[in-house]
Parts: sequence; structure tokens; C-alpha cells
Amino acid sequence: RISRQIQQVSGFGHPAVLNSHGLVVEGDDAFIIMDPLATARPLEERRGMPVDIAVSLILQALDAFEAAHRQQLDLIDLRLRNFFVTPSHDLKILEFGITPGDVGDLLNPALARPEDAALMSPEQAVGEPWAQSSNIFSAGCLFYFLLSGNLPFQGSDYTRTVIQIVGHPHVPLLTLSPDLPPAL
Repeated sequence: RISRQIQQVSGFGHPAVLNSHGLVVEGDDAFIIMDPLATARPLEERRGMPVDIAVSLILQALDAFEAAHRQQLDLIDLRLRNFFVTPSHDLKILEFGITPGDVGDLLNPALARPEDAALMSPEQAVGEPWAQSSNIFSAGCLFYFLLSGNLPFQGSDYTRTVIQIVGHPHVPLLTLSPDLPPAL
């Protein structure tokens, strides 16, 4: 299944999405061969940024999501750690959230990270079927992070983050970043 999905994504060709070229399995480990990231840095290392850069990055993400939806690719596992940004503020997405990954990480409390649930939509959190609207929620969480440097929902562990998503409102963005334009 993963090989078939890699083939689908390999022809995707969106500038914000790294191309996948194949799968290599070595023992119990599997590696996806992708385009190099070069000078891109993990987005999760960037804590808040100017509004114009945040808007540019989220528009690039939304464009990639829309292109994936047109090709009927389900982006079911979007994680903050899969988003990178170049020095020229180009967004680069790897693992494009096609296949739910790292299930072992989620089942092992020592490996599961709260950030891995942070972009999950409420319907995904309670086990309901994924829908394209799930990505709108994920994009909103990503935009919140880009603007404030904080995730809208974050618990002390993976499970508590899911509980936050499902049952608690986020802190209003302007409370965290009062200097932002009120229109946001």
C-alpha cells in the first residue's frame, strides 16, 4: 500500500511537496526516498513569524492541499514535523500525510509526541472518517502556529493533546499575540 501511495505522490509535482521516488526496506525499517531538503529548516523550530510570511506559507499549504484533493489524495496524517521552510520562505512538505505513519510511536508513550496530534481534526481524533474539511482544521492549526509560535491545542502528551482538540476551546489568537491585526 505504501509503495502504491508513493507512486501516486511521485507524479504529484506541486512545488510545496517533496517528490517521493521509492521505498527501501531494510530489516524492520522502511525509508522513503525523496528530493533533498537542502537548506530548509523544520517549521516547528520557527516560533512565530511576521504576518506576511505566515500568510504566504499557509497559502502555499492550502494550495498543496487543494491540489491533493483534486487528485483525490487523502491527507490523513498531517504533522507539524513534516513541514519545512526554506530561507526564501518556500514551504516544503514531506511525507505529505498520505499514510498514517509511526503507529508504533503513537502506541508507545515514550515515543509519541504531543505535536504529532496537534494538527489532527476533531473527527479524526474520535475515529470518524477523514474528510477534506479535516485539512481545513489542520490548516487553521498550522496558521495559528505560524502566527503565534504556539499550537492551539497541546497537552503534556499525545493523549492529552487529543483530549484538548476534542473537548476544549483553543486560546484566542489575539490573547497570545495582541500585536496581530484584529482581522486575523
